[in-house]
Amino acid sequence: MRRWSVLIVVLGFCWSACYYDSEEDLYGSVNCNTTNVSFASDVNLLSSIIA
Repeated sequence: MRRWSVLIVVLGFCWSACYYDSEEDLYGSVNCNTTNVSFASDVNLLSSIIA
């Protein structure tokens, strides 16, 4: 009985390990525009809020 339960667990791990999706399917497309970001206005503001 124990042998069968170990076999079922091993097969379950093997079955779930074979899963392939593209990055866009998993996370979607993110439009991240960083052209107007500056350290003085954006990053420094975040560090002052956290600290």
